[in-house]
Formats: sequence, structure tokens, C-alpha cells
Amino acid sequence: MGMMEEFKQFAISGNVMDLAVGVIIGGAFGKIVNSLVNDIIMPPIGLVLGGVDFKGLYVPLDGKTYSHALIANESLDFIRRSKDQPFFLYAAFTLPHQKLQVPSLAPYENETWPENLKTLAAMITLLDTDVGRIMALLKELKLDDNTLVIFNSDNGGVYRDTLFNHSGPLRGFKRDMYEGGLRSPSIARWPGKIKAGATS
Repeated sequence: MGMMEEFKQFAISGNVMDLAVGVIIGGAFGKIVNSLVNDIIMPPIGLVLGGVDFKGLYVPLDGKTYSHALIANESLDFIRRSKDQPFFLYAAFTLPHQKLQVPSLAPYENETWPENLKTLAAMITLLDTDVGRIMALLKELKLDDNTLVIFNSDNGGVYRDTLFNHSGPLRGFKRDMYEGGLRSPSIARWPGKIKAGATS
């Protein structure tokens, strides 16, 4: 059995997330994902780039739509729609990432930092704010004590400036085969299951 057939069997058995929200780049990968979604994964899916249409949920990016806002808002809407049943949400936020763009530099617009670092800091603050909105909604819906939330990055620090010291004491950065490039931060919260403040 090939990898794609194994994935289909895994998905058909019910081991698939209820919602994946994020950015899928077109091409061969996009076609594979589109085929799988059309066959076995129920919508909604969210934001897609590169002309792949997930059952009519394609969102064209026109240079005026900030994809992060779409992902955050769809994630919140999904939680509201799913509050009365078990659910799995995979929210693939892309902030912070190149190209450094953000709707507002607040609260850093008056800092004396280089423009790219003001933008980076504003992107991270926006991501933190929207993760906070998700956590607040879980609490409002009384789901926070019964929900495992995992937040993680896909790589180590990217920037080599001394202002934020992105990799800390670790050697290297993204794409390096050193700890600074390979280690990625992860946080898990599950009250009653994971002790607050624990590290591993």
C-alpha cells in the first residue's frame, strides 16, 4: 500500500482533524491535498493559495486581504460552531514570516529600532493577541479546562540581530544544522493533565 493510500485509510477511519486553517501553496502538493479533501475531509478548510479550490472555500489574496486575519477569524468561528461536540482544530498561522508585512506597527511605531524589527515585533504581537482571543473564547465557552492547546514553531530563530537575540544562547539560526536552527519552542496547556509551569 502506497503512502497516499495509507493516508486515505487513516483519514477514512476518522483520524482526521475537523478543521485545518492555513496557507496551502499550489502545485503538486496542492493537488494532492485538494484530492484528499474532496474525497475524505469535510469542509470548511479556510485559506488556500495558488488556485486550489477546497470545495468553494478558495479565498483570493488581492494584496489587501491579510491572511492572518482570515485564519484567526475562521478558527474562532469554528470553535463557536463546534462547542457542543469534541473537535480538532489545526490553525496554521504564518506569523511571523517573510515577507515582513503587518497592517499596523502598533505598539512599536515610535521605537528607534530598524523598520524590519518593528514590523517583526508587531507581527509577533498580533499573533500573540489572536492566540489570546482563542484562549479567551475557550474560557468564555467553558471549554478551556477540557481542551488540550498546543502552540509551537516549525524552526529556530531566523533573525541575527542583537536587539531581540532570537536564538538566545544557542548556536545557529533557521536552516542551520545547529541547535539554534533546529530547536523550536513548544507550549502545551491541558489543565488537570499537564502541570502548569512544567518543562521537559
